[in-house]
Amino acid sequence: MTNSRGGFVPLLVLVVVAFAGIGGAGSVALAQRSLPGETFYKVKEITDQAKLALAFTPARKAKVYLKIADERLVEADRLQSKNADPSLVAETLNKYRFAQDKALELLGNPDNQTSETQEVVQQIKDQKEEKSRVINKVIDQLPQEKKDEVKRSIDESNKNRDDTIAGLPSGDSGGSSPTGTTTTSPISAPTPTVYVQPTPTYVPTSIPTSALFSTPTPTVGPTPTSVIVGTIDVLVVAHLGNQDVNVSGARIKIKSVSTGGVLVTGTADSYGRFRADNVSANQNVDVIGTQPSDWNSYYCGKWSTYLSAGGFKSETLRLLFSESSTCE
Repeated sequence: MTNSRGGFVPLLVLVVVAFAGIGGAGSVALAQRSLPGETFYKVKEITDQAKLALAFTPARKAKVYLKIADERLVEADRLQSKNADPSLVAETLNKYRFAQDKALELLGNPDNQTSETQEVVQQIKDQKEEKSRVINKVIDQLPQEKKDEVKRSIDESNKNRDDTIAGLPSGDSGGSSPTGTTTTSPISAPTPTVYVQPTPTYVPTSIPTSALFSTPTPTVGPTPTSVIVGTIDVLVVAHLGNQDVNVSGARIKIKSVSTGGVLVTGTADSYGRFRADNVSANQNVDVIGTQPSDWNSYYCGKWSTYLSAGGFKSETLRLLFSESSTCE
């Protein structure tokens, strides 16, 4: 079996496919929801390697590494909330650092500089502040002997990140755009095949055509309006039986606190993840989750946060049993 580039499909991809065939889609879903130390976690790591093997450009491979880093950070946060072994939390944070460093290694190579890599670099810049908040929260809860070691490791990685980004050419270099004009574009999602990503359709503004014999005074077209947006990423869980279960198909609504208007609606994917890019920012928002449409009982949960322009907010949204059909 070969891929479109003429090379052999890596064996680990075949392993993942074989596992899915034997265990079914449910087993793969269990692997994606698993945490370090759990039975199916090794399959999750193999799947990550398969995704890397199928990323055929440096920019796409860097995106996969950044997605893996995001997953390790979410796992560390979830482990911390479950009062897991501090050594396991520290190890997971170190895996976050490793994945981030691999992405930076690809992005920092001068031979890899394209418009696609510049988009990935912009994504890192936009998410830096929010990721630092989550990392600091997790590290602060580690015992002192682990805290110092992990903090030193993460600080080194972050310095490497900042140095790498500072050494890269700016996104507008080498182009033919007029000097002095800046256009703000929606931030592209790092993993378009996994998360729900409502993307607004851009409608070009028509500019009136001047008359054939126009006056010498030039006509000034409308000034582009900057889009002030951020990203919301949630993992939806519900406590069923004696464990937290990721809720596939959970219904999500993001509302503006000030106006009460609905900004985004959607459903969680098969892993219980929901991601919305280009959410109207610089305001307080409520992220409201309810049970999937095929559940007989009502479950709901709400998370309130302030979303800044270019911000990245990530949280676990816990659904609790409710006597009513809404938690708004």
